[in-house]
Amino acid sequence: MTKIKKYKLFIRKYNIMVNDYVVEERIVETYDIYHTIGYIYCTTFEHIKRIDYFEVK
Repeated sequence: MTKIKKYKLFIRKYNIMVNDYVVEERIVETYDIYHTIGYIYCTTFEHIKRIDYFEVK
């Protein structure tokens, strides 16, 4: 059985109010980080330039 892991995401996305890319930090708990990142890409309206992540121990 797969264990739920906690990840910290740094999402670099475009913000029209500042006319530049901003970094949003988010903590998620998931079985599969790749599906979570794909879900974020598919459900946001802003342009996402990059998502970095690391596992929180």
